[in-house]
Amino acid sequence: MLVQAICSETGAHLFHLSPAHLSHRYHGRGGAAYLLHLVFKVAGELQPSVIWIEDAEKTFSKKTRKSDRE
Repeated sequence: MLVQAICSETGAHLFHLSPAHLSHRYHGRGGAAYLLHLVFKVAGELQPSVIWIEDAEKTFSKKTRKSDRE
């Protein structure tokens, strides 16, 4: 992956977040916000860092009913 190549060349720490890695650990919107808070805090201490949120639109999307979409 390109992001891994960039991190290895620059010596940055990679924080790879995706729904597959986080599916059973933190539930709901509050859990995702708490996780992001922790990741940004740790990434700030371990600079340089890259935070890659794979499929962010699936993780942080707001669920709507079909009638609201039309």
